Amino acid sequence: MAAAGSALSNDDLILRVLSSLGPDYNFVATYITGQVGTGKMNVNEAYAILLTQEARIEQQTHMLANMDVKHNLEANFAQNRGPKRGNLS
Repeated sequence: MAAAGSALSNDDLILRVLSSLGPDYNFVATYITGQVGTGKMNVNEAYAILLTQEARIEQQTHMLANMDVKHNLEANFAQNRGPKRGNLS
């Protein structure tokens, strides 16, 4: 990536990537931004942290979806267990 003939520094590259992320990445973006310029963060480390966050987001999304399905099944089961209308016995 070069802009106007000059290559981006590692820090600039990291900051550009972070600026394009959504709110699910705010916590890790704040951490990484704090490390940029201190020599404690390189592109590979930032990438690894972002991949870890992405995996967590996917895992949590999957867990929430499963909880919704379970809740719906339980609600349907409870609703269908009650007395049936029109049944005289």
